[in-house]
Amino acid sequence: MSINLRDLIESQGYTIKSFAKEINIPYTTLISMLNKGIAKSSVDNVIKVATKLNIRVEDLADDAQNDSQGWYHDPEIAQIAEELRTNPKMRILFDASKDLNKKDIDFAINMINELKKKEGIDD
Repeated sequence: MSINLRDLIESQGYTIKSFAKEINIPYTTLISMLNKGIAKSSVDNVIKVATKLNIRVEDLADDAQNDSQGWYHDPEIAQIAEELRTNPKMRILFDASKDLNKKDIDFAINMINELKKKEGIDD
């Protein structure tokens, strides 16, 4: 299910600013959610939006998942990116790796793991 949040908000009689006020989130946060998608939004904010619009959070999550699939055209890189995204200790690499190739991503991961070993840090 593809949801255009901006259209849905406006179809319910709100401006973006009035909707943000209604659900008690900063206007700039809502604009960011509309422009960049909900993938990096807080769970609380996503729930507020979905609840007020009478849609399922899962529908918004599906849209975020569909958007993220477009970042990586190589399935092998997509798999590595998913591993980075879901590993809290490597998550920062997820954002940084969007424009890298597999070799560069592997190099970065290996370098971090070696540095962690050197410092005696376990996962």
